[in-house]
Amino acid sequence: MLPVPARRSGKSPVWSFDGEDRVHFSVGDGLPPRCWSNILTGGGLGWIAADAGTGSLWYENARECPVIPWTGDPLSAAGPERLFAVIDGTPVSLFASPGEDGAVTFGYGEAVWEKRAGDVTLRLTAFIPPDRPVRVMILESSQRAEVRWCAPLRLAPEKEDAPACRIRREGEVLRADNPRCAIPHLTITARCSEPWTTGTSEGAFLSGRAGGEGRSVDPALCGSFALEGRAVLLLGGCDAPELLDADKALGELERTRRWWRSRTGVLRCDGADEVMAPLLNGWTAYQTLACRFLGRGSLYQSGGAVGFRDQLQDSVNLLWADPALCREHVLRCCAHQYDRGDVQHWWHPGEGSVHKGVRTRCSDDLLWLPWTLCEYVETTDDLSLCGEEVPFLTSPELKESERTRYELPILSGEKGSVLDHCRRACALVLSRGVGAHRLLCMGGGDWNDGFDAMGDGAESVWLTWFASAVFSRFGALLHRLGGPEEEKYAAVARMLGSAANEAWDGDRYFRGWYADGTPLGSRESGECRIDSVAQSFAAFCPYADPSRVKTALDTALRLLWDREHHRVALFDPPFGPGGRSPGYISSYGPGFRENGGQYTHAAVWLARACFRTGRWADGAALLRDAALALREEVCGTEPFVLAADVYTAPGMEGRGGWSWYTGAAGWWYRTAWQDMLGFQIRNGAAAFDPPAPARGWRLYYRPLGGGELSFPPKDGEIPPIC
Repeated sequence: MLPVPARRSGKSPVWSFDGEDRVHFSVGDGLPPRCWSNILTGGGLGWIAADAGTGSLWYENARECPVIPWTGDPLSAAGPERLFAVIDGTPVSLFASPGEDGAVTFGYGEAVWEKRAGDVTLRLTAFIPPDRPVRVMILESSQRAEVRWCAPLRLAPEKEDAPACRIRREGEVLRADNPRCAIPHLTITARCSEPWTTGTSEGAFLSGRAGGEGRSVDPALCGSFALEGRAVLLLGGCDAPELLDADKALGELERTRRWWRSRTGVLRCDGADEVMAPLLNGWTAYQTLACRFLGRGSLYQSGGAVGFRDQLQDSVNLLWADPALCREHVLRCCAHQYDRGDVQHWWHPGEGSVHKGVRTRCSDDLLWLPWTLCEYVETTDDLSLCGEEVPFLTSPELKESERTRYELPILSGEKGSVLDHCRRACALVLSRGVGAHRLLCMGGGDWNDGFDAMGDGAESVWLTWFASAVFSRFGALLHRLGGPEEEKYAAVARMLGSAANEAWDGDRYFRGWYADGTPLGSRESGECRIDSVAQSFAAFCPYADPSRVKTALDTALRLLWDREHHRVALFDPPFGPGGRSPGYISSYGPGFRENGGQYTHAAVWLARACFRTGRWADGAALLRDAALALREEVCGTEPFVLAADVYTAPGMEGRGGWSWYTGAAGWWYRTAWQDMLGFQIRNGAAAFDPPAPARGWRLYYRPLGGGELSFPPKDGEIPPIC
């Protein structure tokens, strides 16, 4: 039998890390499961493995191609799939259940459940191999038991499309497809390593009838088989019959573990405290790659789409682990840019070179493309990406009455280099103009999408800081390539940086202005008197006054950071029902998500700003607090991955929301290693230069290509540079 942790007992659920890359927790004594989950994916098939049962299963795109549908219920991690053993006539779930003792182990790329029912011990190990879209379940029992499995199917975007599923039996193999599937010709297969009785209808099978082939109102892949003595393999997804062999399946499990550890273990730290070490040594890297970049789905959001700015940031934050992933994604994003220079805010990937997505008036999306190119070149020294040619999209421009449009554009017939794509993005940002305070216009929202109703001509301080920094770096890249435009970009960067620096309110920077001239983020404002990101991004702009930046950060830390409870508000006070609303952000309610709760992106950016301005202790404490807040009992989300937000609403203080699917994980990972621990790769050369407070820790860099760099250097090792 496969090794699993010993069952733990007690009056409350117990969890612990094992070597930092595996987390164990138990339920029992009448306590319910915790609704914690792990995201497993090999890049094609994705799955929510929850403590209380399996969540949704999808192929390529969680929204467009759900295999097992997503429930969208954050209070119930288990989805509609059922897997249980019949013991002494009683069905016993193989997952965590209220009132039943059990233990769960989540690791990189795998999940293990253990349960005792009377004298019977049940174990289930599940994983999805890298680059192989098949879910492998290994079932074991200490005594004979009958196992029953039922997986309701959808294989199409909409619920009403499920009855169109077609299921057929080929011996003991089940195959299913759906003519309404967003991915044509996809066939899902189910196999078992033991003889089994199969069914094709959820209702018929659960009532003891097999159900016929073809279509039904409740299509499902179902089966029952005996479990005794040896491990039984249950496969679902794209066909992989060779994995019905137990030795091959166990070999594939070990390969899956190695694959993930090679990517999550590129950087490792010995010496960090138990709160930060698991996030430093793999879980934030795993969260970013498995959930945000590859899976794009979780308990809180069955998104499936690629966000233009979202996955660009993720790919940059994973640059040290996988430069090729970032390079490929830059080209992918260029292919989702319109000929005018704006971009698809998000799109649903699928077959072909053009995909359905949304065209918006969001003002910052397009700037993340030149930002990413600069990050990539400065890190890898690979200038060849700049010259790669990619086609543009085209469609009718948004009408004045249109704020967004979901559409399938067409190719414009024009190609441009990656550098040209970046030039068009920068040119469009400038053509949209500035407002009365010489700041860039807010448009349909900047990084904070919820500021989408401030009026035509509303201005954004944050966007202006960001654009100034991007233009400065892009101009330097053009100079390196021998382009004549360096001074033009440098002049624009200075102009914008100077304008943002003048958006000063005595001890803080404004967040912006409404179209009618009313300030946002002012000491005199009824709501949002100070906004975190306007202060943080001043620290990243070369044209900000250092004394003002110091004062602004002092104010932000004093007014936004609740040190006692380990959380940092995005802004304060929140927007209430009686005040002026800048957009849909007010619909969240005061203290929820972006409306004055902790939005963990911003908390990490504030830490980054502290590091950049010599406040190492504050920066490290902010990063630690982001991890520590997860361990509070009231938080409720998984303590081993970051939550996108932590509420500050009265009565809900400290409650976590939207775990797993957040870009804050990548930013935390990068900020901790780059700014807190001093790891850098510049022009292809890696180096450790830890600040004094971090020099007692041992640091390792193990790139995918092999080799190792450490700090302090090992005996006989010469440089901390490779």
